[in-house]
Amino acid sequence: MSWGTELWDQYDTICHFTDQGIEHVKRVSNYVKDRIHVENSYAKELRRLVRSYKKKDDESSCFTTVSSFAKMVQETNDLANQREIISENLQGSVLEPLKQLMRDKTIERRKLVNDGNELLRQLKNQMENLEKTKKAYEKASEEAEVAQVNHDKGDKDQNMTKAKMDKLTGILRTKTNHAEECRNNYLLFLEETNKKQELHYSSQMPEVMTRFQHMDTGRITRLRELMRSYADVQRNVMPIIGKCLDSITAAADGIDPVKDCEQLVKNHKTGFSTPDAVQFVEYGSKQAAKTKTSRSKKVEPKEDFSHLPPEQQRRKLQAKVDELDAAMQKTLSDKTAMEKMQTVYTQNPALGDPKQIQQSLEVTHAKLDDVNAELYKFKTWLHEVEGKPPPDPPNRYLAAPGISPARTSSVTISKSSPTPARKAPTRPAGLSKQQQQQQQPQAQMQRQQPQVQQQQPQAVPTQQSQDDEWFSDDDEPPSTVLPANVKYDFEAQNSEELSVTADEVVQVIEDLGDGWLKVKRDEETGYVPSSYVEYI
Repeated sequence: MSWGTELWDQYDTICHFTDQGIEHVKRVSNYVKDRIHVENSYAKELRRLVRSYKKKDDESSCFTTVSSFAKMVQETNDLANQREIISENLQGSVLEPLKQLMRDKTIERRKLVNDGNELLRQLKNQMENLEKTKKAYEKASEEAEVAQVNHDKGDKDQNMTKAKMDKLTGILRTKTNHAEECRNNYLLFLEETNKKQELHYSSQMPEVMTRFQHMDTGRITRLRELMRSYADVQRNVMPIIGKCLDSITAAADGIDPVKDCEQLVKNHKTGFSTPDAVQFVEYGSKQAAKTKTSRSKKVEPKEDFSHLPPEQQRRKLQAKVDELDAAMQKTLSDKTAMEKMQTVYTQNPALGDPKQIQQSLEVTHAKLDDVNAELYKFKTWLHEVEGKPPPDPPNRYLAAPGISPARTSSVTISKSSPTPARKAPTRPAGLSKQQQQQQQPQAQMQRQQPQVQQQQPQAVPTQQSQDDEWFSDDDEPPSTVLPANVKYDFEAQNSEELSVTADEVVQVIEDLGDGWLKVKRDEETGYVPSSYVEYI
C-alpha cells in the first residue's frame, strides 16, 4: 500500500505523522539514556554496599558463615560489574545508534518537506495565474457585451449620426477582439494548469510521499532492530549473573555448623589442663594475703609467640614456618630460572652477559641464606614446642669468593623496633647428629635461653609481622630474563602490547601469571600472550 496513491490528498497528515515518528525516536532515546543512568547508579550503589561490608581477613575469616558471606559480597561486586557492562553496551549499541537515527531522519525529512512544499507552491502559482486569466476573460467578455448593447441601441436610434455609429462599431469590434484574445489565453492557461495538476497528483507528489513512506519505514525497521539490541544487551549478561547467583548458592551450601564449632575449638584451645581444686586457706595466713587480686600486667608479644598458650603458640609457629617455606620456594624458583638463563647466555653470549646473571645469583644466594636462617629459627622453636629434637642447621647458598657474609642487603624482617629476638638452639659446630643426640640433656637445660649458632656472622634479622614482605623496598627480588622463541604471529591491540611475528627471538622480562608475558625485542617492550611463545 502506497502513501502516494492512497493518501494523495493527505500531505499535511504525512508531514505531521513523520514528525511525530522522529519525536518518538527521541523519546526512546531519552528512555535508554535514563536507563543507562539507572544502571550506573545501581552499580555505584552496589559497589558502595560491597565496600561497606567487605571485611579484611582476620581470625573470624576461617568460619564458614563468614567466608560464605564474604563470597556473597564478592559476587555482589561481580553483579555490579555486569550492571556496568549493561550500561556500556546500551550506550554503544542502542543509545548512540538511536541518536544517529534521529539525526539522519530529521535531515531526510527536512529535505522531503522542502521538496513537497516547492511542488505545492508551483501548483498554487499555476492556479493563481489561471484565476487571473479567467477574470481577465470575464471582464473582456462583459465589456464586449456592453459594446454590443450600445451598438444595437445606436443602430435603432433614427437620430444617431453616421460618425457616432461608426465609432460604436469600432468600439464593438475592439472589445469583441479583446474578449476573444482573453478567451484564447484563458483556454491555454486552463489546459496548461490541468496538465500541471495531473502531473502534480499523479507523479510528482506521489513520488515525494513514497519517499516519505520509505523514510518512515526505515525509521521503524531500525527502531525495531535497536529494541532487539536493547533486549540482547541484557540477555547476554544473564548467564554471568546466573553464575554469580549460583556461586552465592554454593557459598550458602558450604556453610557447615559442625566445622565452625570445630574451628572455634581449634582457634582458642590453649592446651592447659583444668585447674586443681581450690584449697581452704585459714584466715590471716600468709597464703591468704597472696590470694588478693592484683592488677594484671599487659603481656608483651614475643617473636616466638611464647606469650600465647601452648596450642596457639604451636599454631602460630606452624603458620610462620609455612610462610617462610613459601618465600623459600619462590626464591629458589628465581634461582633456578637465573641458572638456566646463565647457561643459555654462556652457550650464546650474543643473547646476554653471563656475568650480570652471576651477580644476580649472588644476591639471590644471600637472600636464600637470610630466609633459610629465619626458617631454621622458627623451625627450632616449633620443634621445641612439639618436643622434637632441633632440626639440622641449614646449608649456605652464598659460596662465591669476595662476598662478605655480613651483607648490607640483608633481609629486613620488621620496620619497627621489637624486643630482642630469642635465638633458637643448634647443635655445636663440628659435631655429628649422633653426637648431638648424646648431648640432648645439656641442650634441654638451655631451653630457657637458647642460642642460634650460625656458621658465619651475619646481620641479625629483626622481628616481622605475619603480613610483612620478605624483601625490603631497597632490596627487590632479582628479575629473570629468559630468551624465548615466538611460535605464532601476534598483532598488538593497544599501546601496552607488542606485535611479534613467528620465529622471532624475544627476551621474557616478566611472567604476569595471567596468560601474559612482558617481553623485550631490541629497544621495544610490551605484552604478548604466553601461549604464543616458548622458552629456548
